[in-house]
Amino acid sequence: MSHHTTLPIAEARARWFSAQRLPNVVATPVEAVREAGYVRTLGGVDVYLALRARVKGLTRAQVDEAVANRELCVVPSVRGCIYLVDRDEVPWSLRIADLLSHRRRQREYEKTGIGEAELEKLGGRILDTLSAGPASTNELRRALKDHVRSLGEMGKKVGISSTLPPALRELEFKGRIARTLEGGRLDTEKYVWEAGPEALPDKGPEDPAEVHAHLAENFCRQTQVASVDRFAGWAGIGKRDAKAAVSRLEGEPVSVEGLEEGYFSLHGGAPAPSTGISFLPFEDNLIQHQPGVAPLVDLRHHHLPVPVWGRGKDQTLGTANHMAYRSIARDGEVIGVWEFDPDAEAVVWATFHDQPGDQRELIQEEATAVGRFLTEDVGRAISFSIDTEDDLRRRCAGIKELVT
Repeated sequence: MSHHTTLPIAEARARWFSAQRLPNVVATPVEAVREAGYVRTLGGVDVYLALRARVKGLTRAQVDEAVANRELCVVPSVRGCIYLVDRDEVPWSLRIADLLSHRRRQREYEKTGIGEAELEKLGGRILDTLSAGPASTNELRRALKDHVRSLGEMGKKVGISSTLPPALRELEFKGRIARTLEGGRLDTEKYVWEAGPEALPDKGPEDPAEVHAHLAENFCRQTQVASVDRFAGWAGIGKRDAKAAVSRLEGEPVSVEGLEEGYFSLHGGAPAPSTGISFLPFEDNLIQHQPGVAPLVDLRHHHLPVPVWGRGKDQTLGTANHMAYRSIARDGEVIGVWEFDPDAEAVVWATFHDQPGDQRELIQEEATAVGRFLTEDVGRAISFSIDTEDDLRRRCAGIKELVT
């Protein structure tokens, strides 16, 4: 790891783009998740949009069928967030989620008087109930009302109402129960539980360093030019652990023109370069594997204001870590933003600078296709569970202002 390379920013963006299998490079949603990485499931349609950007002609039914067949699984993973992952990644995802939440869970159990034996006993009753078929958390609560203990005021303080959620969580981390989709769709945060998922790999490794190294290899392969600090943030681990994990990989440190962060590149295995236009969802991996959208945007546009996730004040393209707009990328550079107008039932888009006529035609062609996908196949367009059509309208208005 002694050799050190400095990459032009355009080359780094091109590598990020092709590593993310954009645009429409792979044949199936399973292949897309396996090669481009875990996909956030935020309770909205963006999980479908992320896969559509990588799979030509994707339909919602293809994705839902892969989940129903457990080729793709919805599990807690890095940072404790819920992701869609390839079946082979389930043990690694459950293990990192378990590691990240272990100390907090133990504090909560101590404060509320929850014992290991109590959780094991309730867990057994949950498995007995699920042996008759899948059930939602509310259905389990009703079926086990005589066995679930309320945690009272202290439970309210720590955010756990009863012993049922901890028991479900422990069973899930051990791989003894699994989430499946309510209504067969991914654009929800309502799940049902089932026992004894078939054909899933064994529990993940106990050694945290081994888990970190596995995640580091995935992250570096899915970016080709990886920010070590961003890997730490994505995985939810400390920078020291992230550096130790990356140091176990075969590669070299690299610099990227104009960027201060330390980057790392794996030896070999780079995918073939790809070019084209992609309409990306909010929080797409292309952006979330970077420290914000700025590295993907031409410096002359960094001053442009954009809304951000949550209730924070608007920031700029140069400072926003979680831009609320959906992005338009071409050959790795984010050149504009888009949103779905629920009144016009069409995509609204804007680029950060004027585009040649042939490029505008290509962008509009893709905008029309995305709009058709959302209206005719998916049936709605919200990004996440608490997103609303009024939020879509506000973002559309902001994009229209960019045009003017």
